Amino acid sequence: MLPSLTGQAEVTITKADGRQLKQVIDNDIAVEVYDALTDKMVNAVANPYPSAWVPDRIRVTLSNTGVFSSSNFTDDNIDGDLGTQYVLAQITGNQFTGAGSGGYVNKVEVLGPPGGGDQIIAVAESDGTGTGTTFTSSSNVLAAIVIDDDDKFDVTYKIKFQAAVNTEPIILTRLLGHINGAASDITITTFKLLTDDDPPVLISTGTQEVAVNSPSNYVVGGTARFQRVTPSPTTFEVYTEDGTVVITKDVSGDDDLDPSTWVELSTVLVPWTFTISRVTSGVT
Repeated sequence: MLPSLTGQAEVTITKADGRQLKQVIDNDIAVEVYDALTDKMVNAVANPYPSAWVPDRIRVTLSNTGVFSSSNFTDDNIDGDLGTQYVLAQITGNQFTGAGSGGYVNKVEVLGPPGGGDQIIAVAESDGTGTGTTFTSSSNVLAAIVIDDDDKFDVTYKIKFQAAVNTEPIILTRLLGHINGAASDITITTFKLLTDDDPPVLISTGTQEVAVNSPSNYVVGGTARFQRVTPSPTTFEVYTEDGTVVITKDVSGDDDLDPSTWVELSTVLVPWTFTISRVTSGVT
């Protein structure tokens, strides 16, 4: 399983008679977000995360083209800091501009700042009639859920990393921080081979032989060079420039590497990859 970045929009509509109806819509996160994150892991100094792709506003569009847009949202970390939720609370139907209220929720977008070109960072969209495939099974998708002037609604947009085998959660938290405007050096630079002792004993520290970014697949990969190794390592670790662990992998049973066959004090090349899977299903 690969680490993945997912999201969804949750809309709660409170009708004037007190009824509450909830809709959860799966989202699509812009490819530019994935590209920017993997670029940073290749060289964070040369490839700073663009401010144009940092959430600044939430825009809600109704089926009748009525629009509400606001920067007045709160953001909080969720799920052990692997996710962020952006919340617009207690909006009233009469705040929609253009065609005004009178339509169902058709689209929810997370936008970057106006000065950056109103980039659409993430979008959750459905036809709202009950046939839209992006609604989750728990949603109330009746076509009659129309936002009236005296209705209130809350919007919670969640973006979250899903953890994966061999990937340390801390790097996912760091990547999420960059989406939200944090700055740190997450360039992948350091590699280690360790024993399975408690605590582990460092056998060798490797250097980057090759660093490659494949934006079309959202993969960072390369080859680590280790000199004067012993044939007894069990763990391979990948680190960023500032010491954050990216990957921890048991290599003792790796048929491709097979450390038991390594010649004492030889030079060894160890390939590695880090992939952010792009999915459009909701947050789990």
